[in-house]
Amino acid sequence: MRTCDNSGLLPGFSRLTLFINGNCMEPVISDGEQVIAVRKSIYFPGDIVVFRNTRQQLVCHRLLGYLFHAWHWKAITQADNVVQRDGLLSRGNIVGKVIQVGHEPLRVPLRHRLTALWHLMALASRVLWSRVRQPATRFGRKRR
Repeated sequence: MRTCDNSGLLPGFSRLTLFINGNCMEPVISDGEQVIAVRKSIYFPGDIVVFRNTRQQLVCHRLLGYLFHAWHWKAITQADNVVQRDGLLSRGNIVGKVIQVGHEPLRVPLRHRLTALWHLMALASRVLWSRVRQPATRFGRKRR
């Protein structure tokens, strides 16, 4: 993803213009398309967000929701054309929400929001089930 406005790299930006590199969000966002992202106080499941990955690159994927991990709420994202989810993101890694693709405002259909929630619930149920299936421990030892 290429930025065409360096103000997005500064802490106080309000609007960031980016050019997408890749097709993982097609058909919503195509390769080479220009998007505009804005910082919001809250992001909802189904929103397309721009975030910094572990290599400090800007990435544009769909937000599935939030999970409570290590005493903090972490965001979970996934590209539309990829099966694998991204790693857990802290709130500070999310740069903004995509509000415009090309010259058209981006409207997230209800089915995309519901699909995002479905993926989040599936992940949460797998995490909970794996914890239930683990043997109960006390002070680091297995119960007998």
